[in-house]
Amino acid sequence: MKQFLNVRIGLGLIFLGMIACFLPNAPASADILQFSFTGAVSDVNSSLFPTFNNGQTLFGSITVDSSTPDTNSSGPISQYNNAIKNLTLSLGPMINATLGATDNSIQIHHFASFDRYAIGAPLTGSPVPVIGVTPVSFNFDGDASPAFPPSLSSFMSNHWRLTFSGAGNPTILGSLTSLTLTSVPLPAAVILFGTGLVALAGLGAGNWRRQKTGLA
Repeated sequence: MKQFLNVRIGLGLIFLGMIACFLPNAPASADILQFSFTGAVSDVNSSLFPTFNNGQTLFGSITVDSSTPDTNSSGPISQYNNAIKNLTLSLGPMINATLGATDNSIQIHHFASFDRYAIGAPLTGSPVPVIGVTPVSFNFDGDASPAFPPSLSSFMSNHWRLTFSGAGNPTILGSLTSLTLTSVPLPAAVILFGTGLVALAGLGAGNWRRQKTGLA
């Protein structure tokens, strides 16, 4: 009798999990994408030199909510406001700059054979030792073949700009040398379905063990 109840409970969980996948009002998880990247410095404003120089490497990560609505869906330029949920950068003595509190945006210009990305985000961080400036903003522009999510190989060209406080807002320019998608969470429906499969596998393994040991 106990074995029969366990089987019924296991099958019931599987059934409920699979039904939940198709519920129209089931809450959907945010489509969060996380990228890590590196960049090579190609130009440093004279007021930032030699604290920053062309031999340094930019390290960063960016987290984007790909379910952010397009506020300009009727035009050739897609506009995603505040789609960037997290951003961290480090470069030389600038140990850790993070996403600022004001608005950020991602624009995608749709052309016949490629997409042009334009990303703008505010930054906050501690003053850089010696020169005392603080990071203000990070911008990225790149032309890429239509691909989602984009990869470094899909970009025909790319440029980034790091802007600091101070007279004239000095900048550091460069290009990405690596771009890696590091995190893609599974949709809720897939997780539920996976739970059902795990339960089914466990049930099958239990039956197999009972058969091997001769248990009824």
